[in-house]
Amino acid sequence: MEANGFVFAVVMPRQVLKEAFAAKLITDGQVWTAMLDHRNLLSHTYNPVVFEEAVEAILQQYLPAMERLISFLQQEVTP
Repeated sequence: MEANGFVFAVVMPRQVLKEAFAAKLITDGQVWTAMLDHRNLLSHTYNPVVFEEAVEAILQQYLPAMERLISFLQQEVTP
């Protein structure tokens, strides 16, 4: 995004996600926001149920979202 002239006044993860969604770098903003929320929750929680829910979300939602982003970025870079 910075290479395309976008300058972040303050680099906050949630703001970066909003801007990436607006720039159409990610198509599933809700999944990325949930990913950030799980990350924040796991950094302060040691509950095994929450951990298992996060693992399931990683497998079912977050990895596919990351794969879509990687694919998009590879297409952008490949001439």
